[in-house]
Amino acid sequence: MRDLFASVSQTNRLHPALVHHIVNTLGWPALCPFQRAAIDPVLDGTHTLLIAPTAGEARGGLLPRCSHGMMTEEWPALSVVYVCPVKALLNNPALPTVLTRAVETGFSVASQNPWSGRSPMFVVSVTIHVKGEAVDRFIEAIKDNARNTRKEPGNVRFDVLQTEDDPGRFLLYEVYRDQQAFVDHQKTAHYLRWRETVADWMAQPRQGFRHHNIFPSDAEW
Repeated sequence: MRDLFASVSQTNRLHPALVHHIVNTLGWPALCPFQRAAIDPVLDGTHTLLIAPTAGEARGGLLPRCSHGMMTEEWPALSVVYVCPVKALLNNPALPTVLTRAVETGFSVASQNPWSGRSPMFVVSVTIHVKGEAVDRFIEAIKDNARNTRKEPGNVRFDVLQTEDDPGRFLLYEVYRDQQAFVDHQKTAHYLRWRETVADWMAQPRQGFRHHNIFPSDAEW
């Protein structure tokens, strides 16, 4: 998979789950120029109108939006609905399925443990870059969220770390009993309050990475 995309720097910004399904489900050797050109402006948050000469190229423009949602908005399941004329699917009916599978499987495609007995513990790390003038307010807001999250029955750990040489950069390390506990967390009043409060303080979109627990074992938490 890396060999197929190594020559295209933009594709390195796509979520590994999308790249996995582009290669293995669609069987594409690479993205077309239009699809590659859409990646940077969409991921950078630029207002972008994508106009393509073919329906296939236009559908490919959805890829960076899905990748952005999976990385920064913590999509736990399907969060995109693709609407198009039936005729537009004749050339490549697999693409909507690819988008669905990639979002539903999320981060597990890239990090899936090939061995049996994989831990059900659900671990999330989130990197955050806060505007300088909002750092103190952000700290108070995240501490409120962390304290309340630790009271959730499905939460095992919630660490808030601040970069030593850059006070505006933070790392959240969260551990939940399983994925459902994480989904439940995202519905709580304290999480929703925190997300709304800090939205305008972000210097750049948050980046989330989901992991499988290896050590210590579940029993040791």
